[in-house]
Amino acid sequence: MSSPRRVELLDLLRGAVIVWMALDHTRDFFQPAGTNPENLDTTSVALFATRWITHLCAPTFVFLAGVGMGMQVQRKGPKPELMAFFAKRGLWLMALEVTWVSWSWFFALAPTHLGVLWGIGGAMVLAAPFAKLSARWQAVLGGLTLLALTVVQPAKVGFFSALVRPFSFEVADHQVISVYVIIPWWTVMMLGMAAARLFDSDERRTELRRIGLGLLVAFVGLRALNLADPAPWSAHERGPVVTALSFLRVSKYPPSMAYLAATLGTSFVMGSFLLHLPERVRGVLRTFGRVPLFYYLLHLPFLHLLGTVYATVVYDAERIPSSAPLSLPLIYGAWLLATAVLYWPCRAYDHRKSTRRAPWMRYL
Repeated sequence: MSSPRRVELLDLLRGAVIVWMALDHTRDFFQPAGTNPENLDTTSVALFATRWITHLCAPTFVFLAGVGMGMQVQRKGPKPELMAFFAKRGLWLMALEVTWVSWSWFFALAPTHLGVLWGIGGAMVLAAPFAKLSARWQAVLGGLTLLALTVVQPAKVGFFSALVRPFSFEVADHQVISVYVIIPWWTVMMLGMAAARLFDSDERRTELRRIGLGLLVAFVGLRALNLADPAPWSAHERGPVVTALSFLRVSKYPPSMAYLAATLGTSFVMGSFLLHLPERVRGVLRTFGRVPLFYYLLHLPFLHLLGTVYATVVYDAERIPSSAPLSLPLIYGAWLLATAVLYWPCRAYDHRKSTRRAPWMRYL
């Protein structure tokens, strides 16, 4: 969300997590088919870490979307037209997910992939009417709903189930796959709206660090008791290191309370130090953080094309076959290349938004 005086801390945090997000998608297109970084029987620490660090992205973006909504309401008041804008922007994100984003993943419109923009957009539509509530009530509604989803296992059938659990179905041989279900992410957005006042200044970084450390302590406590996550950890036959990975392997689809404590805690602590980076690095992250949706819509087809070209040249196949060796240097190299290439169109678009902002740019 734009504002008369942008909070650099938020731009830097958005920029940092969206760059990490691209690493995960690079791995998708440059790893051998069938590789599962969270399979404790086969993974390595480096591969597991490559996947785990990118878990920060979705919860941070959803939370910051809520923060942005809360900050807009603080500036402009809970006007009906602002609530309508939130709902329209949410519907726009959902439309992008089932068209451009799904095509970018498969270079085809089948299957339909209901991913992160679907979850964010749906959460925004549902959160719009609650944006006029006080921060206290937003926190109560979001927190109690998250707690209820943690304690009570929802029914596995019916419309409500589709809002709280991943699902897959076919319509006339067209497959629809949902991984980012709406209600759990709505709870994160509600908590973000409630916390908007904690992010209104770069001077809040000390408070941000304390909150992050508190969340990490909560995660360790919950996880040690095997609470707040449907996948319990246990000692692994491969040794204590893999046992530690089991402890960290928390559930994202849908996000568990333990997952959110671990990822948002890590993100807040990391974010509290971003203002100490050299100005050149901050400038790059700031650029990505000011135009995150534009970057997201560019990076998927670019990485898909890059991965397809590599697989075609090296293996004469559309994607890297399962028999090929995993190469983390290849994955990280492709990620850095994509980041460097896409920085320039993002910089140009950011400059355009700053100098000649058109109304439609509020949606991109």
